Amino acid sequence: QDASQLSWYREDTTGQILQEGISEAGGVSLWTAAATSYSVHHLPMIPMFIYYSMFGFQRVGDFIWAAADSRARGFLLGATSGRTTLNGEGLQHADGTSLLMAA
Repeated sequence: QDASQLSWYREDTTGQILQEGISEAGGVSLWTAAATSYSVHHLPMIPMFIYYSMFGFQRVGDFIWAAADSRARGFLLGATSGRTTLNGEGLQHADGTSLLMAA
């Protein structure tokens, strides 16, 4: 019923999930490739990039800027909501600046 739509649903054992791992530069580069595939290969995708809040964002910020210049389409998800680090790494990182950077 929804096969003509962008986000149509079909179960298939030949689908793909691409997981880069801990390499932020490699991960955001793969995200950019998927996020610009609609214009380069006429193959729309819905890429999602999950980064470790403030420090992950600082490492890939320039890549994200370049992706925006390329009209990338996708989702960027900060993994530590509202804070810049997890407990145990000291209060100097728990200042909530990741929300300001993403705004």
